[in-house]
Amino acid sequence: MNSTRVLQLATSTGGGAGIAARRLHEALTEIHVDSTLLTLSGDNKPSGIFEVKRSVYNKIKSSMLTALQSIFLQATDQLLTPLSKNSIRERKINLSNYEVIHIHAYYNLLSSSRIIKLCRENPKKRIFITLHDERFLTGGCHYSQGCTNIENECRNCPQATRIGKYLVNRDYKKKVKTLNSLQNLSLISPSAWLQTAANNNPATADLKCHVVRNPIPQVFFDVPVSQEHEKILRVVFISAHLNTRMKGLTTLISAMNLLAEQGFSDRFELLFVGRGQVPNFLDSRIKFDKAVTNTDEETANILSKCQILAVPSIQDNLPSTMVEAICAGLSVVGTKTGGIQEILSSYDQSIVNVGNSKELAAELLYLLNVRSSPSRNKALSEFSYPEVAKRLVHIYETG
Repeated sequence: MNSTRVLQLATSTGGGAGIAARRLHEALTEIHVDSTLLTLSGDNKPSGIFEVKRSVYNKIKSSMLTALQSIFLQATDQLLTPLSKNSIRERKINLSNYEVIHIHAYYNLLSSSRIIKLCRENPKKRIFITLHDERFLTGGCHYSQGCTNIENECRNCPQATRIGKYLVNRDYKKKVKTLNSLQNLSLISPSAWLQTAANNNPATADLKCHVVRNPIPQVFFDVPVSQEHEKILRVVFISAHLNTRMKGLTTLISAMNLLAEQGFSDRFELLFVGRGQVPNFLDSRIKFDKAVTNTDEETANILSKCQILAVPSIQDNLPSTMVEAICAGLSVVGTKTGGIQEILSSYDQSIVNVGNSKELAAELLYLLNVRSSPSRNKALSEFSYPEVAKRLVHIYETG
């Protein structure tokens, strides 16, 4: 159907960004685009996905770099990675085989300097970077949380130690000086929120930034939706790591505790999906379960047994779990942050203020009596593999 040959690069096929990269590869393949995905790791490797072979020494170096940045550069619990190791050697990849290079999350796969060099050395290649978080727009923080120090070239990064501030500022200054001059580089954003951030950023203001949603597999659209009103609502919370503070699990726990105090503990059940521990301050009267999923089919099966997804993130771009739930016909309650609110508003779903457990509890209680299922037909036209892939191919060809 299409002669464009695409090389996709992603650190892994796990986590939000890695899953999105893998699904995009599958979506392109489904409409017969020649797509190849190179990744450092990944348990499932369908056709066209290849692992970049690294020595044990290089794997240790990557792990040590992550640990050292956490210890010596990161001043808060927010992820900060201004340094990134180059793990791909172009001499081992025949770039002449591809017209398009699409880079996803690239930590310890490529450095910012290497991406800039890649663009300069291959001026006829069309190069795209998907913004899965704000890292490419900053000196290394994955979410700025509204920080305006970027206007001063990140010299006073509140997330960095003294030496971290120097490295963050150095990386960001390099981006400001070089990125806008790269004629063959464009950005992809899953959300309008991050597109706006890119357009307003001094380092990327002159680069084209297109909104392309992360594709969702058909299995989520095939989940049956219950037409009966349930006496007990199962609320599901999904995160790769349950204890990641940015995902806001403590807000959900506080909201459920409020409902228990009001005598509604027998009307709700909780399901936590992901690795990590459930906080021990959950009211003992609330029935809950915990699970870990490794495949899209397992996640879709879990959603088929739930009625509500809670997305109480402190800050987030556009979590795929939220979109999966919408495609599966679940009601969703999320927070006014990042790309979450733009999607939930579009699908008439509940939105609460960040960290406000009282508002979250009230919305959950409302859904006991008034279920608001999103339009699956609309979701199909926006997030299905063929629709997302066709939009992306158009961007590949037109820039």
